[in-house]
Amino acid sequence: MDDSVRGRADHALIRYGGNFSHFVAASAKGSFIYDARGRRVLDFTSGQMSAILGHSHPAIVETVQRSIATLDHLFSGMLSEPVVGLAEALQAITPPGLDRVLLVVANEPWQKVGSRAVSPAADRLALVEAAVGDVEGVEASSLEIDRGGISYTADTVAELAERHPGAAIHVVVGEDVAAGLASWERVDEIREQVTLVVVTRPGDFERAMPGLDGWRTVTVEIPALEISSTDLRDRAASGRPLDYLVPPAVVHRIRERALYAVGR
Repeated sequence: MDDSVRGRADHALIRYGGNFSHFVAASAKGSFIYDARGRRVLDFTSGQMSAILGHSHPAIVETVQRSIATLDHLFSGMLSEPVVGLAEALQAITPPGLDRVLLVVANEPWQKVGSRAVSPAADRLALVEAAVGDVEGVEASSLEIDRGGISYTADTVAELAERHPGAAIHVVVGEDVAAGLASWERVDEIREQVTLVVVTRPGDFERAMPGLDGWRTVTVEIPALEISSTDLRDRAASGRPLDYLVPPAVVHRIRERALYAVGR
């Protein structure tokens, strides 16, 4: 039976990760998953609700049964009291949101100048503007380009603090950047003025933790997307498709400006 299910899956399903497990689940209870023959495996991979609370938890079963008997599924544009109540409960336990997110384009990125070719700042700003589009609360910023010279985060933080007295400034970085903060120019000034938001892939934050003592930090975990900036540049240079890897507006801007073209 398991071989039959796996064969049908290979024909009918698209895998977005690795290969499917050879274990075909039929039921679950507590911390174990069972196949149709009664064989069981200890489950620590099925997400927080199942792996922590356990499968078939009586309180979860009772809540789901009660809810589905009343209202099971709605068009995503339609509201119901439980949906709004859940959103409010989640909102109450999460940190306050940001009023504005500035995607600051460096004029001369100090860690790259002299070590590798850097695209003109105007081109990089154009791509960020295309990517942001009309997303509410997010904007491409030319602050460092307007200031000129080599771009240092310490200068940008100081300028934002002067422009917006009393604002709570957050600096958003990836976990790889967070791991190298000790090399930043005037890093002590930055640490005193900002909250550091570290964007990580699942399980990566521990790698970024050394060296973050004394920082106010918030961690945001995102799905692991296998998209490489190096691969995107190579695709653009060789004329291979970029569709579905970057927003359509960015694809248009790259082609419009002939960015990353060989010999440019």
